[in-house]
Amino acid sequence: MKSLILIPSYLWKNTLKRWFENPISPLSKILVPFLLGLLATLVLIFFAESEAQMRQKLKEGNSFDVYITEQSISLDNRLRAQTSIEDEEMWANYYTPDNVLYIRQIFTTVQWRRHQKQIPVIVYGSSLPELDTYREDLEAPTIWLLSKYAENLESKEAIQLGGKQITAIPKSIPPRLQAILNEDTIVAIPIEIALPILREGFTAHVHARFDNIEDVEKFVERAEAFYRIEKRNYQLFSALQVLQGLKKIQQIQQAFRIGIVLSCGLILALILGTIAWLEYRQEVYLLALLRSFGTPRLLLLVHGFLENLTLVSLGIYLSFITWKPIYRLVQERSAGFDLNPADSITLPGTDAQIILLAGIAGVGMAMLPVAFGLRKPTGLILQ
Repeated sequence: MKSLILIPSYLWKNTLKRWFENPISPLSKILVPFLLGLLATLVLIFFAESEAQMRQKLKEGNSFDVYITEQSISLDNRLRAQTSIEDEEMWANYYTPDNVLYIRQIFTTVQWRRHQKQIPVIVYGSSLPELDTYREDLEAPTIWLLSKYAENLESKEAIQLGGKQITAIPKSIPPRLQAILNEDTIVAIPIEIALPILREGFTAHVHARFDNIEDVEKFVERAEAFYRIEKRNYQLFSALQVLQGLKKIQQIQQAFRIGIVLSCGLILALILGTIAWLEYRQEVYLLALLRSFGTPRLLLLVHGFLENLTLVSLGIYLSFITWKPIYRLVQERSAGFDLNPADSITLPGTDAQIILLAGIAGVGMAMLPVAFGLRKPTGLILQ
């Protein structure tokens, strides 16, 4: 037991002495993983940033949006009016209102007396919380006059629907609703009082928006399966095929990123292996002497592994804390590229783990020549 403490202590004391006598060796073991780690970090950062910017541009261009329309113009509108409520509840069970919006646009319009114009009408339910939440201090159900013009939001308005005069409460139109219908002013009627109107025919609009390709794929698959089973006459619009093509490019890019990191790990293994073998050749007599005293080969191998792992980990750690100044320098020299500020960027945890694992694997591979050298009988070395 005492020897298991004294031998490692002696080995580390000898290692520190060797470092001070020949500082080039430990410095090279720090510098090489530092440069390789820095290269891998910057490559992964630039790849991650380009992917994030592409995703943001796709989101701004509504590429992650899915739009479904379904017209109800047959004689069974009474049944479709009821099933539309069930459809809205179904989507609400799977998605939040922020993800999926379900509205109905009736075929008739309302007459706005003050402006003497016809206004389109929608029927809303629980998927439009922007309207539902404002009904708490009002007598429910509430009819809204939604407009983007401030002059239309000053007071209650009298409108005529189906020969009846009703009062609508003005409110600014939600931007998402305006974008879907491409209308500046609309009347919104709650589903509770709109069933008789829906029986005259309507168009159901389903608008889904997401942040990634996977959610778009799941939604389209679910929607197509549902409408096919129900034998509905629907139209679905999405950029899914384009997104799937981009997804394949991202997968290739991810494989390329992993390949770069693994290549850095292989280069590290080759360089460290060469240095470790040279150091072993220098200390082969001392190691053989320790083995002749009963020191296990595994203990010597573990010590060499920990020595290299300590220096390599220090080099990789330095690359993690110094990449931002270098990134800023690259950003200043590449003014034509749209790069985010360094302070707003973080290295993804998965990428950092891959770099660390590549470093550990490189150290392990570098110890293979030493492991083969330690198999040589001590008698042949000490003779």
